Amino acid sequence: MTAAHVEDLTRLLVGHGPEFVLNETTSLEALQTAQREGHLWVALTDDVPVGFAHAELIARDAVHLEEIDVHPDHGRRGLGAKLVLRVCEWAAAELADAQAARTRRVTSQERG
Repeated sequence: MTAAHVEDLTRLLVGHGPEFVLNETTSLEALQTAQREGHLWVALTDDVPVGFAHAELIARDAVHLEEIDVHPDHGRRGLGAKLVLRVCEWAAAELADAQAARTRRVTSQERG
């Protein structure tokens, strides 16, 4: 995924929703940060972004799906479900890693 793909995401729903909804979408800066941190998944069709999911690890044991959008021309094809599944897989791995780290920390403290 390129920087241009991320920029395209900010315009994904322009013309397909009311302005007040479009004003609430994730900023380009937040999407760029999410991409760098591995918290952004993008569905591409012919190398054009048609959907995305943006998630955040909001606590050591909590993940939040910030935003998920699929362009209406590509809706009802399972892209949103695939994006959610990918976020769930990532979340499970992140939370398992966090749990393992806490378990190791507690075990180390008990020994000391």
